[in-house]
Amino acid sequence: MFVCTCACACVCMKPQNRCGSETPRQNLTGSQDPGLEGGRPPCPSVLMFAEFTAMLQAPAALACGIVLLSVHATLAGWDLEGLSSAWLSWIESRAEKLKKPELQDQLMENAMRKMLMEHYQQAVRYATHFAVVVVVIHAYRMQQQPDVATVVQFLVVFMQYLFGWLVARSQVTFNTLRLLILLSHAGHCFYVINIHMFSDEADFNFHWAYSGAVRVFVAALIHDPPVLIPCQTLVCLVEVACYFGLEGARRGPPWHFLCAQVAILLLTCGVTIMVQERSRTSIKASLQSADANLSLQGFQRVLRSVCDADVLLDDSFRIVGENTRLRRVLATPTDLQGVNFTDLLDQDGKTEFERFIRKSCSASQSPHEKEDKEKSFSIPPCLRVSLPSAYSRVGVDIFHVPVPRFLDAAGPLHLLAFTEDPDTRIQPDATLGAIPEVLSMYSEAEDLQDRMSTAADSEGGYSKHSLGSSMLCRIHPVPELRELTMLVDASTDHQDVLQVHAKFKRDKNLPNDVHSCMPCLQTLLRPSDWLSIRRRVAKFAQEQCQVGSPENYELPPLMLRRLDDQNKFLAANTVNLAPCRGQEQSKKSSMIWVYVRDFVNDERKLRVQPCSVLDS
Repeated sequence: MFVCTCACACVCMKPQNRCGSETPRQNLTGSQDPGLEGGRPPCPSVLMFAEFTAMLQAPAALACGIVLLSVHATLAGWDLEGLSSAWLSWIESRAEKLKKPELQDQLMENAMRKMLMEHYQQAVRYATHFAVVVVVIHAYRMQQQPDVATVVQFLVVFMQYLFGWLVARSQVTFNTLRLLILLSHAGHCFYVINIHMFSDEADFNFHWAYSGAVRVFVAALIHDPPVLIPCQTLVCLVEVACYFGLEGARRGPPWHFLCAQVAILLLTCGVTIMVQERSRTSIKASLQSADANLSLQGFQRVLRSVCDADVLLDDSFRIVGENTRLRRVLATPTDLQGVNFTDLLDQDGKTEFERFIRKSCSASQSPHEKEDKEKSFSIPPCLRVSLPSAYSRVGVDIFHVPVPRFLDAAGPLHLLAFTEDPDTRIQPDATLGAIPEVLSMYSEAEDLQDRMSTAADSEGGYSKHSLGSSMLCRIHPVPELRELTMLVDASTDHQDVLQVHAKFKRDKNLPNDVHSCMPCLQTLLRPSDWLSIRRRVAKFAQEQCQVGSPENYELPPLMLRRLDDQNKFLAANTVNLAPCRGQEQSKKSSMIWVYVRDFVNDERKLRVQPCSVLDS
């Protein structure tokens, strides 16, 4: 918009030649020939080329053009039939998208429009700095020549300057942007008419070349072919009409001008189409990468509910991303980011793992095998390996799925899911002093609270038929464990444990998340029951601060993870909540007792199905 205004100012500052006279050319023997500069004869090669072209007739020139175009088509490998069919298919696909656009196309169009508006606003913001100089120049001309033409030009330039700042400092819509493009090309048409009417020969050549450069620049900046191509065609028609209608006899051979206009028009149309296609391809790749990342994250969240751990490996088998669950399986606090996964395996395990990955990737890349797997609904391949733990070696089953290469990844990725086999974990024998002394230390306040908790447990009674005491014997040493209180029947041969009260305290130096060793309801419950139970427990805890709050609350039956196998669940038909009396004032209403009874090993014997997540 403002580049044409700047050029108008340059035209107006030049001396005007309205007569349209042109210096006549003379023959080679004349003294005023342009080729004779300072009395020197022209170059012989130039004279020979001029005589050769003068000898060529029009049919010969046409034949040379046909031969040259044929050779060019052969070298370029043009397939006219293929090009025509591709052009027709592109038109049909565009028409189909206009009728019923897909969601991906809508997102891409929105991103294209946003980028186009940002580029246009940035260009207008820079152009306003030059527009103020143009306003000053037109104000000076209006003072020197106070006629109607100069006043109108000053008002037009001044309004464009104000309008430019308005656009640069406001949020415009896409339709408003297209209207601005139309107005900008209308101003360019006025600029073309101005240089044809009021410029002399030297000014015309300069501003005509400047106009072509501006048109190509605008085509690269505003890559909107549905609007830009008709506007550029209109400017080309105005150029041709002014050339032949105003002072056509003064401008030289018309074919030179027409060929130049056609070349500029094709160049602007080609530039805007290529820039748009390149931007569209880049945005499409970005959207696909974002969708792939979201899909992978969702798939990993699903794996966390059915597997013990999952990690993402790069093409060099190095661990990338979050690896907390794998650290929990290995019982190590060390971050495994960047560690080569094959370093965790022995030599035989490395060979088997590499062979397993190659076979899985080749099967995924083969179209026939991939189609057979999709039809048979087969699960991903599995490999049993042994990983080093902090206390022993643990056996895991590894499931592998190759992940396509993302936009921000150097190569293909590998997603591994781990299922731990608890029978392969060697349990250390209990020895004197096996539990560190620091784990047995606690304050007097904690001791008082523990005695109250033990008394509350005694009042609640106990069942002689405890749930699999052998399962409770597998106590893994965890940093959060502070104390174990057990009610032992000394009259039995093996001194059965009738009640167990475990005391835990979260360590501030360890990760505070759901994957830590600190027990929590979220890890004990079935994932589908967690949100509903959490809301009910929080509501009951808040009601303890109110007068007349209930003494207990019954929850619907739920599923608990089994102590011997974390991948299996145990049904509990009776679940009650009760307030914890005698707690500190600062922790009032934040601690409650959860009583779980009536266990059944068969999920089908559950009296009532667990409540939905949406239940209140």
